[in-house]
Amino acid sequence: MSDPSHPPQRAHFSEDTSVEVVTAQNLNAAEPRLRELTDVLIKHLHQAVKEIEPTQEEWMKAIQFLTATGHKCDDWRQEFILLSDVLGVSTRQTNCLKCRSTRPTTGTLHSISFSRRLTDRSLNRFQKTAMTDTQITKDDTLKATDGTLQKQLYVVSTSLVGGLGPVMAVLKEHLEYLVAIGKNAVPFGAGPHWADDEESWNGEGMVILRAESLAHATKLAAQDPMHASGARRFTVRPWLLNEAGMSIQFNFATGSYSVT
Repeated sequence: MSDPSHPPQRAHFSEDTSVEVVTAQNLNAAEPRLRELTDVLIKHLHQAVKEIEPTQEEWMKAIQFLTATGHKCDDWRQEFILLSDVLGVSTRQTNCLKCRSTRPTTGTLHSISFSRRLTDRSLNRFQKTAMTDTQITKDDTLKATDGTLQKQLYVVSTSLVGGLGPVMAVLKEHLEYLVAIGKNAVPFGAGPHWADDEESWNGEGMVILRAESLAHATKLAAQDPMHASGARRFTVRPWLLNEAGMSIQFNFATGSYSVT
């Protein structure tokens, strides 16, 4: 039996033992899953370095690139998510989730579709609750729609306060704000409402936000220059997205894309 007061001597760091030496530092990690993830990342990173054999200059450029990426991040902009997209990791992660789960997940570069998979049992229970209770709870609804996407979003409905003049005055700042928070994947969608004649626009619009809570969504909406300036008033409602369908096609030859 080993003596805990005299732990076994660790191997010296070398080309052949680098992974063993570094992963040994995680032997007493409190979280087994964290240790597993760290060990795998270390193993493959060391293998990549051995295969590539970067020069000192190349290594420093890689460090500078990661540093610059971090410096570009702020409360609204997350460059590492974009880097994950460029490297294909976001799509790979989505595909892995689809393989491990029957629940649909959103994708980055491929077709997205969701369909209703309500069971008769859950639907009957929901209908019975609606007929007997004065209030249907969020939990009742989630149970009844189990198997659908159930993506929590927040809908910002925005309308004119004093004509189109003030709206036009801050339109550029409004669009720049949406682009800025879009760097952190906050807006799910945004655009104007046509008038009932479908030929004109009276200044009304809608923004769908990914947010942590109603209070968070309200704060984001209030910071929109269109609302902060008083050009528009707004309301925010929680919205549960259960079903949707969208296909995105990229043409790498022309640099164009289409959404259907």
